Amino acid sequence: MDNKEFFPTVYVGERKSGKTTRILEEASKTGLPILASNIMMKRYLEGTAKQLGFTSVTVITLDDLKDRRVNKVYIDEAQLMLEHLLKVSIASMSVTTYDLVDLGNEKEPWTREGLEPPTP
Repeated sequence: MDNKEFFPTVYVGERKSGKTTRILEEASKTGLPILASNIMMKRYLEGTAKQLGFTSVTVITLDDLKDRRVNKVYIDEAQLMLEHLLKVSIASMSVTTYDLVDLGNEKEPWTREGLEPPTP
């Protein structure tokens, strides 16, 4: 078996580099839900998905997860999810992956993705 099957793809980059866009795009393609740490993040992700035209994206919270049978999810801002669950601030963390996508510090991901820019 390929190691990529056991470890998640990790998107890294500065703020506004396209990490969330990639997660939304993948969720739209696969139908897997995005797990948000709280209702505010859920609303943000749903709004961003709508702005970018990803109409088939499902966003759930930890509370929603209790009522669903879900085996796999996407997580946007994983460090926020960990801090929420652990109720501590994270000073540093390591992640094992065999599929690292470095988005660098590009500030307009829709240009790279071939998408229209979000409307305010």
